Amino acid sequence: MKKIPLFLVALCFFTIGNLTAQTEFITTWKTDNPGTSTTTSITIPTTGTGYSYDVDWNNDGTYDDFGVTGSITHDYTIAGTYTIAIQGAFPSIYFNNQGDKGKILSVEQWGTQQWSSMANSFYGCSNLVVNAADVPDLSLATSTARAFQNCSSFNQSINAWDMSTITETNSMFAGATSFNQPLNSWDVSNVTNMSIMFYDATAFNQPIGNWDVSSVTSMRNMFSQASIFNQPIGNWNVSSVTTFGSMFYRAVEFNQPLGSWDVSSATDLLGMFYDAFKFNQNINTWDVSSVTTMNRMFWRALDFSFPLDNWDVSAVTDMELMLATANSFNHPIGNWNVSNVTTMRGMFADNNGFNQDLSNWDVSNVTNMELMFRQTTSFDQSLGAWDISSVTNMGIMFINSSISLENYDNTLIGWNTLDTVGGETQIPTGITFDGGSSQYCDGETARDNLTATHSWTITDGGKFCDPTVYFITSWKTDNPGTSTTTSITIPTTGTGYSYDIDWENDGTFDDLGVTGDITHDYTVAGTYTVAIKGAFPSIYFNNQGDKDKILSVEQWGAQQWSSMANSFYGCSNLVVNAADVPDLSLATSTARAFQNCSSFNQSINAWDMSTITETNSMFAGATSFNQPLNSWDVSNVTNMSIMFYDATAFNQPIGNWDVSSVTSMRNMFSQASIFNQPIGNWNVSSVTTFGSMFYRAVEFNQPLGSWDVSSATDLLGMFYDAFKFNQNINTWDVSSVTTMNRMFWRALDFSFPLDNWDVSAVTDMELMLATANDFNQPIGNWDVSNVTTMRGMFADNNGFNQDLSNWDVSNVTNMELMFRQTTSFDQSLGAWDISSVTNMGSMFINASISLENYDNTLIGWNTLDTVGGETQIPTGITFDGGSSVYCNGEIARINLTTNHSWTITDGGLDCSTLDVNDFDTTEIVLYPNPVNTSFTIKGLDNNIYNLQIINLQGQVVKELDYNNQIPVSIETLANGVYFVKLHSDNKTKTVKIIKSN
Repeated sequence: MKKIPLFLVALCFFTIGNLTAQTEFITTWKTDNPGTSTTTSITIPTTGTGYSYDVDWNNDGTYDDFGVTGSITHDYTIAGTYTIAIQGAFPSIYFNNQGDKGKILSVEQWGTQQWSSMANSFYGCSNLVVNAADVPDLSLATSTARAFQNCSSFNQSINAWDMSTITETNSMFAGATSFNQPLNSWDVSNVTNMSIMFYDATAFNQPIGNWDVSSVTSMRNMFSQASIFNQPIGNWNVSSVTTFGSMFYRAVEFNQPLGSWDVSSATDLLGMFYDAFKFNQNINTWDVSSVTTMNRMFWRALDFSFPLDNWDVSAVTDMELMLATANSFNHPIGNWNVSNVTTMRGMFADNNGFNQDLSNWDVSNVTNMELMFRQTTSFDQSLGAWDISSVTNMGIMFINSSISLENYDNTLIGWNTLDTVGGETQIPTGITFDGGSSQYCDGETARDNLTATHSWTITDGGKFCDPTVYFITSWKTDNPGTSTTTSITIPTTGTGYSYDIDWENDGTFDDLGVTGDITHDYTVAGTYTVAIKGAFPSIYFNNQGDKDKILSVEQWGAQQWSSMANSFYGCSNLVVNAADVPDLSLATSTARAFQNCSSFNQSINAWDMSTITETNSMFAGATSFNQPLNSWDVSNVTNMSIMFYDATAFNQPIGNWDVSSVTSMRNMFSQASIFNQPIGNWNVSSVTTFGSMFYRAVEFNQPLGSWDVSSATDLLGMFYDAFKFNQNINTWDVSSVTTMNRMFWRALDFSFPLDNWDVSAVTDMELMLATANDFNQPIGNWDVSNVTTMRGMFADNNGFNQDLSNWDVSNVTNMELMFRQTTSFDQSLGAWDISSVTNMGSMFINASISLENYDNTLIGWNTLDTVGGETQIPTGITFDGGSSVYCNGEIARINLTTNHSWTITDGGLDCSTLDVNDFDTTEIVLYPNPVNTSFTIKGLDNNIYNLQIINLQGQVVKELDYNNQIPVSIETLANGVYFVKLHSDNKTKTVKIIKSN
């Protein structure tokens, strides 16, 4: 028999001991996090029976409580973070969104105990993370329902868990907003309930398409609000699922093929794709024959556009809001068997795309049609063949919608006819029905019978029996206006009127041959529809009168409009429901037609604009308008100024417009704050003014480099506050432009060169590049000889620093604020001819240039270059040099202030960088002073000095090398004040001397 070495025995016991130490369930807690126990305590929550466990409250190897059979609370006396070990029978932890759910921080080890359930285990533990490297023993467990619900910090892998015994995973990760770990290794073959499993798991997007879900019966809300989930799950076997209710509700990114799913067991598809904005897959092969509810199934499934005509919906009873706002869906479903449906409330509400024949539907069991076609702008079908025997509710059925005169007539006539042979049992009574703005003519008798005999209350667009003639509008008498609260006034302008009015659009014309304005009192305040026929060449609110009382244009009629200028200017409540278009063949102007019509947002793209020459201010202040206008023929328009001013919603493609006749685009897109459409191909060769065209068009950034602006004289403020504009326009021919005032003011992103521009005709450059902080391109070659004002031209521009010394500014009178707060600019302007300048106020305020450049600027401005064409050194100038300091320019500065009466504010004299006046001697004295013929200097050392005598004009009138104690003769100089300047080895001294006889 072999002997086992003692060290192996010891190693064995050590290993066994360590293995034993790894069996505990270990967690960490923070006592003073929110909870129901005190701030120094924790409570371990349990549920049910089967517990007999020991607790080591500090995980120090010493167990403190033994044989615990339920929940237990421990007080540490001191608040802090503690690690707890549990051994023994501990079948489940059970926070269930209660107790000390906020105190537990982590699971460090699952241990070897068998879990009988994970249901509600960590529900609500918002601080929980799982650092455990092992996995829990779930062999006795069947439920992980709500295990990590609302565990918003949890995002660790649990892919190795053995889930083979689990039957419930409902709500397991609901509200676990950080969780995004693989789960593809899970065996979920026994799970029956996956409802709400990933509800609001907003980070989850892992592939789980390999799961065996063949046992699942409920997927209700499974991916609701899982806002980024978009994984292929089309191969799942869902044949056992009975409810898919709200499965993809607000799963806004989900768009995967599901066409192969077997949904034959399903009874509930309620809200399945509700708010699944992007879902657009073919599911026409689904067997939905067992489904009883499709309530909200495709509500706001905005992209869904596949056919559904193969569906057997014969078992469905509830179709409420089924296709509401599914704007892309427009397929024939007229073959559906809807005979068991009882509610179609809002079924197509707000669906702007659907327009299919539903006349064959058997709706005999439907009781609720409320809101069914609310705001369905495309739907135009007759429903007259429907058996409405069971209907009790048609409230606001077509509100904010309308169907054609013919279809509405046929609908009213059909509903008023009792077809007993076809199975109809009654014409229902007491119905409140809203037909929207639909109008009737032939259906008048049927409508009258429904209201009189069957007590219906019907709201619609009223009677209209000559749809080719009348101009029809609606009004609200007690809205603000100049007439009384029971009256309205129809406004006109000029001559050419001879019209008749039907004040209630009832077919009876009340006033005939009217030739101007007319006021009508209804005696009772309310909303009324007015019909006009005859010669009515223009309506003319012009921001006055009863502008707020008019609500809508229901029909333009056949009359010829001589003008649309100012027609609805100021009509803030106006909408245009008319399906026809106005006859503008005699009109030339639509100027201000819809200015400040803040509610107006209906299509007028079909208007024939070919005769119009003025569209200025047409949509100014129409803050809701955003409709296509690309079909307009604007080839004769000359004035588009202010056209979209403050049209803050407008962003439609109009790049195909022929604008070759336009001469003014002044303020055209000013404050059109979202407009950013390509218009670079426009022929703008006739435009003379682009003033403020893109002022505060803060999103606009389209190429305009190919524009021919050769006719333009006015670019004032063209890109003022166009923050994002940054396109190359260096090829523009601006040779005719006279004003560039504010052109790029606060064009924050503009950075392209402009050196090719011929600005020789420009007279006004005020604030041109102010605050254009990205612009730092050379423009020193510009011919600015005709410019008279450069006020604030570069003010607050923190990027610009280019040489401007060659500029001919001889005609500039105003340089006020020109370089205010220009933190980068540092150039000499001494070469400038400032003969014409009258204003240099605040020119460099809050700015400065270097000592050398400021000296050269002062010296240059103090020098009269008559050969170069300078005519004078201007007098009486107030100049602000900011914090610039001078040294060598001192004499020039003194001359400007003394002889030319300048008032100069700057940083003062500073010769420190040149060691100015740093002489070794204690004091330099020039004597005699005043002097007659010669003077001597004492206090110098024996060096040789360069001595200059300078007059008040800054001119050197005498220069010599000077040695100590040698008299200097000035006998030939005229009487007056001079400056003696001594210079040697970077040391300079200047002394004033007076010459007198």
